[in-house]
Amino acid sequence: MRRYETVVVVRQDLSEGQVKDIFQRLENVLSANGGQILSVEDWGIRELAYKIRHEQRGHYFRLDYLAPGSLIAEIERMLRLNEAVLRYLSVLLDGNPDVEKLKQEARTKGTSEVVDTGVSQGVASGAVPPTEQQSSAEASEQGELEQG
Repeated sequence: MRRYETVVVVRQDLSEGQVKDIFQRLENVLSANGGQILSVEDWGIRELAYKIRHEQRGHYFRLDYLAPGSLIAEIERMLRLNEAVLRYLSVLLDGNPDVEKLKQEARTKGTSEVVDTGVSQGVASGAVPPTEQQSSAEASEQGELEQG
C-alpha cells in the first residue's frame, strides 16, 4: 500500500452534488480494491493559466489516499473519461507509509472530509509570499530612487 496525492481540476460550473458524485465513484473504486481516501481538500475556483476545453477557470481539489500501485491506472482512467474533469495529476507521496497510523488519523478526522484550506488566495495560486512581496517592493523602490 502506497500513499498518493492527486490534484483534480473540474469545471467551475458543476454543482456540489456533481462534485460529490465524482469523488464518491473514486472512493468506491478505492475501497473495492483495498485503498482508502485520507482527505479531500477544496482549493476553490481559480483562474487557469490557459484555456482548457474552452474553460478559463477551474475548481481545484486535492485527494490524499492510500492505494496499491496498480490501482492508480484505474483512478486516472476514471478521471480521464469524466468530461467534467479538466486536468489531474497523481504523485507518489510515500512508497512505504505507516498504514495503520494513517488509517487511524483518517478515522479520527473523518474519511473523505472536504476541508477548505484557505490556499485559494495563497502561494499555490501563483501569488508571491508576503515576505517576498515586501522585499520585492522594497527592491523596486530602491531601484527607482537610485535611478531618479
